[in-house]
Amino acid sequence: MRGKRILLIEDNEDTRAFVRTVARLEGADLTMAATGEDGLAVLSTAEEPFDLIVLDVNLPGIAGWDVLDDVRQRDYEGESTPPVVLFTALNDAETSAMAARLGAAGMITKPVGAKDLVDQLQKYLG
Repeated sequence: MRGKRILLIEDNEDTRAFVRTVARLEGADLTMAATGEDGLAVLSTAEEPFDLIVLDVNLPGIAGWDVLDDVRQRDYEGESTPPVVLFTALNDAETSAMAARLGAAGMITKPVGAKDLVDQLQKYLG
C-alpha cells in the first residue's frame, strides 16, 4: 500500500482514526472526509487521482449510495475511475446487490481488524 492514494469517506471519528493508523503503518497516503459532501469536494479539488475510495454507506447528508453514483459518473479526464469499496456494517443480499448495481468494486464489512483491513485494501489496490 506504500504510496497509494486512498480517500476515506466515513462519518465515525473512531473508525477514521483506526483507518488512519492502519494506513500510516502501511505507508499509504490517506485523505479523509467526514461527510459525502466533503468527500465529493475533495474529489473535485484533488490534484492527483486517488487509487481507491473507501466509502461508508450510511453518511449524514448525501448518502454513500449517492456519492458512489456521483463517483461513477464523473469525468476523470483520461484517467480511469478509481475503484470504490463500500465500508459498511450492512452485510446482506440487498446491500450487496445495490453495491454491484451501482458499480462498487466490493465491500468491507465493519467491524474489521487491522490485518483484515490491510488484506482487503491491498486486494482492491491491485
